[in-house]
Amino acid sequence: MKKNKENSVSKNTFFNLLINIIKVLIPLLTIPYISRILGPEKLGTVNFIRSIINYFIIIAGLGIPIYASREIAKIKDDIQKRTKFFIEIEALRFITIVIVEFFFILLVLKFPNIVKGHIKLSLVFSGLIISSFFNIDWFYKGLGKFNFISNTLLFSKFIYLFLIFTTIKNRQDIYNYASIILLSDLIFNCLMFFVARYKLDYNKLSWEEINLKIHFKFVGWFLFSRLAVLVYTNLDSVMIGYIQNEESVGHYYVANRLVKIILPFVVATGAVLLPEISKLKEKNNYKKIRGYLRKSISIMIMISVPATLGLILLSDQIIPLIFGVKYKSVFTLRILSPLLIVIGFSSVYGTQILLPFNKEKEFSLIIIFGAIINFTLNLFLIKRIGYNGAAISTLIAEVIIAVLDYFLVKKIIRNIYDIKNIIQVVMSSFLMYIFILFFKHVFFNYMNNIFSISFIILTSSIIYFFVLYKLKNEVFLYGIDKFKNKFFS
Repeated sequence: MKKNKENSVSKNTFFNLLINIIKVLIPLLTIPYISRILGPEKLGTVNFIRSIINYFIIIAGLGIPIYASREIAKIKDDIQKRTKFFIEIEALRFITIVIVEFFFILLVLKFPNIVKGHIKLSLVFSGLIISSFFNIDWFYKGLGKFNFISNTLLFSKFIYLFLIFTTIKNRQDIYNYASIILLSDLIFNCLMFFVARYKLDYNKLSWEEINLKIHFKFVGWFLFSRLAVLVYTNLDSVMIGYIQNEESVGHYYVANRLVKIILPFVVATGAVLLPEISKLKEKNNYKKIRGYLRKSISIMIMISVPATLGLILLSDQIIPLIFGVKYKSVFTLRILSPLLIVIGFSSVYGTQILLPFNKEKEFSLIIIFGAIINFTLNLFLIKRIGYNGAAISTLIAEVIIAVLDYFLVKKIIRNIYDIKNIIQVVMSSFLMYIFILFFKHVFFNYMNNIFSISFIILTSSIIYFFVLYKLKNEVFLYGIDKFKNKFFS
């Protein structure tokens, strides 16, 4: 039973990693094309409106996904309770989504200055609010069905990919781009929603038992926390758009987007371990929780540290190669790169410890405090140094959140760090850093950018993992054994 359980966690981690790989590969294929076709101003306009829309999506969703995933994991073996919970959650979301959609359309039509006159684009993107009702990935994550999420996501992204390259031809196709984003989102969400009926049994449900009120006290704090997260992840673009202009949003967006593309790999274990740790906490199995956390933190550090150093050292080559020479985002990327490490820690503390241990109130308050710091710094720094000021504000806010989370986590559980692994990762990353620092100019003098960057990434990765191997890093060797057993046994 224990082996099957570990295999289940490994399998879900693999599929969650596959989900993140899909989320990385598709943007890497489309963003270089889109950024060059639309240019900084149009790309910034799209991101500006989407950042505003995201606030309404979060409000409409009541901050339910994390809460619902945690609760489904606790009752996933009881189909009657599972069905009851699903209906209650979706009924709540339906009510709020209809209200929020109506309010947003009214707001845009009545006060177009809120979206800086981009009424048509805002109305197209408002469809994302309706689409969010059908987004029930929280349900499948709670059940541990990450394979279905990955397959559905892959299908919707292939359609997205095809439409991008066949319909986006010039800067005026901004509305086609918005429509493709909406269509892809609808396909993914609707497929998951309609397949869910096979995991439910309405015949065994007593409709008199449906009670929406019991969820209010939980979703309230999750909503506040989700809104606060959105403040320091989306407010940057909104404030840059208002204080400066849409073109500045475009410059900021490409650097921020590149970090966000890599970030899912750093936090890949979070969605898998949230339901697992929630169940183990119910059984007071702290030994196994501690084991999961040590491994999760080790994996996070192993990915985030070299990725951060690589982005900082290669930013002046990566930005023009991926997005084009029009984007002035090199320094912005260097400022934002450490977020991979900082958010990695705060994700472990929040998603894998505070939420499973029912500390959503404290978690929310910390995030709200960080959001206030970010907002205040944005007002001061964006006016003085533009979108780089927003990057500095975000980094400071994230560091404050991670530090406060750390002190709270210390009171809950200790001994969750593998110090030996951390030292080995730092040593390996340092050697990789020295290699890139001294040899990157040699490569760029004799090869073009794409071959140089590819060669540097390949050789530096070989050096990094070779050193880990020679140091006998337990997590890395565990990964190799898993890979051998999966494909060669």
